[in-house]
Amino acid sequence: MAPQDVGGDPGVHAFLGGRQAAGLPRGVWRPAGFIFVGGPCVPCCIIGNHATFVGCWIIVSVVFGCGLAAAGEQQVERYIKSSVRRAFTRLHEGAGKTMDSMIVEVDEDPCETLMYVAAQTKELARVEREVYGGVLRRWHPCPTAVAAAALHGCFGALVKRYVVVVSGSSSSGMSSESVRALHAASKLDKWLQQMAAEDEPIVGSGRQQHIYRQDVDATISGLVKGWMDERLTMGAECVRRARDSESWNPRSKAEPYAQSAVDLMKLAKVTVDELLEILQLRVPSCSCREELLQRLVDGIDKLVHQYALLVASTDLSSKESYVPPLPPLTRCNQISKLVQLWRCQVDGGFNCGGGGVVATTSSRPRGDKPQQATNRGTQRLYVRLNTLHYLLAVLHSMDRAITINNQQQHHRRARSSTSVFDQRRARPALDAACLHVSELSAYRLVFLDSGHVLHQALYQGGVHVQPIRPALRVLKQSLAFLASVLSERAQPLAARQVMKASVEAFLTELLAGGSGRAFSPADHGAVAEDLASLKCLFCSFGLPEEAVHREAAQAEGVLALMALSTDKLIHELLAHYDPSSAPHDLAVPPTTRRWSRSDANTLLRVLCYRDDDAASRFLKKAFHLPKRR
Repeated sequence: MAPQDVGGDPGVHAFLGGRQAAGLPRGVWRPAGFIFVGGPCVPCCIIGNHATFVGCWIIVSVVFGCGLAAAGEQQVERYIKSSVRRAFTRLHEGAGKTMDSMIVEVDEDPCETLMYVAAQTKELARVEREVYGGVLRRWHPCPTAVAAAALHGCFGALVKRYVVVVSGSSSSGMSSESVRALHAASKLDKWLQQMAAEDEPIVGSGRQQHIYRQDVDATISGLVKGWMDERLTMGAECVRRARDSESWNPRSKAEPYAQSAVDLMKLAKVTVDELLEILQLRVPSCSCREELLQRLVDGIDKLVHQYALLVASTDLSSKESYVPPLPPLTRCNQISKLVQLWRCQVDGGFNCGGGGVVATTSSRPRGDKPQQATNRGTQRLYVRLNTLHYLLAVLHSMDRAITINNQQQHHRRARSSTSVFDQRRARPALDAACLHVSELSAYRLVFLDSGHVLHQALYQGGVHVQPIRPALRVLKQSLAFLASVLSERAQPLAARQVMKASVEAFLTELLAGGSGRAFSPADHGAVAEDLASLKCLFCSFGLPEEAVHREAAQAEGVLALMALSTDKLIHELLAHYDPSSAPHDLAVPPTTRRWSRSDANTLLRVLCYRDDDAASRFLKKAFHLPKRR
């Protein structure tokens, strides 16, 4: 039977007209074929982009006439599915590449391919429902649901292969485009389910149960978690390399911090930015987005915490290791002092014997400009300090980006505006590491690098023999070098620690300077002027006056003791003992190195360095201290 033999049927005319008016893209079609229904074959023709069965009305009539309605419905359903699958295949090929080529071709973007196929599949399903569904319903109770189920299965297989490509490809990887493509797939999935649900309630066939919903949210969440775990693993490798091989040399003059820190924080910042871009798509669900963000924040916090501990602990000692040990307490000996002054003039140096602090002979002629005191070890500490502040800056940048993202989510609670890193371990660890490294660099600079003009030379042989001016010149050079190396954020804390160490060194020479030093009340004015000069140096460097006065308050209290008479010092010292104690056998108060006017050990040391007979007799009688040698 030829197609024109049945053209007089009005249903066929309407069917043909609808297909010709559909106007689908070229190249999307259903192939012609033959239908066998237990009798002669009925030819089919291709109309527009969809293969239709012009003789279907004859087939169905024959089938119903023969009592085979169920068999005919199944036959039509098979051909609807076959036709839809072939149309989807041609549609996919029309996208330019097949999924296999997506795996091989590097230049092909799988995201664009999936989004294009999703859009064209939706258009194909729309035409199935609006153009063909009404006509095919004459021979099948729910043709739109059948077509939707077939398209759902075809596109679902494509999505699964796309997920494999994204999860296993290092070139494409997880990105906002990947999530956008999966979001388009999720919308198509829901749209096909809705289309099938609207067609099936007419007959209640229950075919909707064959359309299994694809949990794209779970898929996206799994892909993002895998992607984050991969990035965090790369970050852990950065920390491991830093632990094994970081030399703490500056990356460049413009970037004076360690290369390993740049690698770690650049990776963390890029990962945070990409995740926030993904979350801006509002895919996946709200609770899942919160979980993903917290997962990444926790991972970065752990890596930065480990790196902070590495910076503060690797190959570093404590600040106490640079402070010289205290010499034993002795009584000042005027005769020995005169001898030592004579020896100093004869030897041309400061090799003045005594316990504890021993001066070294300097080969540099007096009056020459002092050389740079900061050695390579201290410079590497500065690089560590710059690195810590760089970590803090990038952490603050990520914190701000996350906080702004949270504030833009109107459904978030008020707590979302707070810092996400404040209650974690990284920021406190960085702050503690900054303080530790600043203290360490300051004490190394003062007691080791500048020791030849501070605790080894200052006031050796007398206040006017070795004043503080050479030490101030060295400190000024060291502070200038500190300002040229340290970042602006690191300088205030480092400078305060240098002043703190300088004041401690200053007090050490007054209270534990060894046998080469002795003072009288007449020296108080000169020593007070030296302390004022030290304070002016740090004020000129930019430290706030309040901070300078606060650090120097301890030394000013000790200087006030130097102005007191010997009898007054003895009276204040005895006030710390029980009146019933024997005045000839007093215990030496413990040494805490927290010098202050109210400290008994500080009072005792002022007497030990008091250059008069009354102090010497009291120390011999009350504490049995020996004379200096």
